[in-house]
Amino acid sequence: MPGMSIGPNYNSTVIHILGRISASGTIDQTKLRQLVILAPSYLVLDSTTYPTTAEGVAEWSQGMNRICDVVIALHRKSALDLETLNEVSRSCAESWVICGSWRGLDSGRTAIQRVAGRLKENVLDADGVRYKGETVYTS
Repeated sequence: MPGMSIGPNYNSTVIHILGRISASGTIDQTKLRQLVILAPSYLVLDSTTYPTTAEGVAEWSQGMNRICDVVIALHRKSALDLETLNEVSRSCAESWVICGSWRGLDSGRTAIQRVAGRLKENVLDADGVRYKGETVYTS
């Protein structure tokens, strides 16, 4: 994202970027989606640069939960774009594959399940695969 510095981990990056993209009082969902797209890469970065994989995954998980909080808030304001929800779902799916491919990332899958569960409970239609009648991305 031009003009935006990237933090040392996903959680701090999310905090920093959310502050910038919501300064006007509304969330720029195009920029939010750009931030969400970074999640799988940050999962690899955070899990390999912290003293332990578990610490890195925990930091990454905090960032994902912050994103989830924003998505839920946008939904409650009837402002959530389907494209944004699809991007979160896609990033969760890509992160799930990474966790299955890298040794020691089981806690990452647990974190992804929590985020997906929160979205299913708070955002998705009753069938768990649609949002306002539209199909949400699944792998």
